[in-house]
Amino acid sequence: MHLRPYGEADLALTAALEIDPVVMRHLGGAAGDDRVRVVHEKRLAGVAAGDRYRTVTPAGAVSPVGIVAIWRTRWEEESIFELGVMFLPAHQRLGLGLAAARLLLEDFWTAGVSDTVHAFTAVDNVPAGQACIRLGFQLEGDCDLDYEGRPLRCHHWLLTSGGPHR
Repeated sequence: MHLRPYGEADLALTAALEIDPVVMRHLGGAAGDDRVRVVHEKRLAGVAAGDRYRTVTPAGAVSPVGIVAIWRTRWEEESIFELGVMFLPAHQRLGLGLAAARLLLEDFWTAGVSDTVHAFTAVDNVPAGQACIRLGFQLEGDCDLDYEGRPLRCHHWLLTSGGPHR
């Protein structure tokens, strides 16, 4: 598996992910073309600011099939780091997201940026919740968020650098 920084050439991957109803079913539904460019620009700006947006290319593949990221965001008046994972439908539930998240978390911990990472999964997204558990996240409770302007009821997860993910 290869992770590389998200870049300008990844607009097509973002489009494929954001407009896919399967990928977006737990994130408020598929986005329109206008939102794809906004999300792409937000990711590029995040990379420029030091956020870790990475494309994921499985071994033997020629192009990326997903994105894993840790980015700075605001939560309850605080600046936090959040983990997120998105994969094209044909590459979901194969362990790729879990493996990519582990690699990115290891890089994040090694860099010493922060000792905590949060994750927010839709309450009805059971596979994402199971992945958080396997990564060692602890469930903090439920909350209301939005994804690109769409309301979501989420589980709030927290992982510390000494957690069992290692």
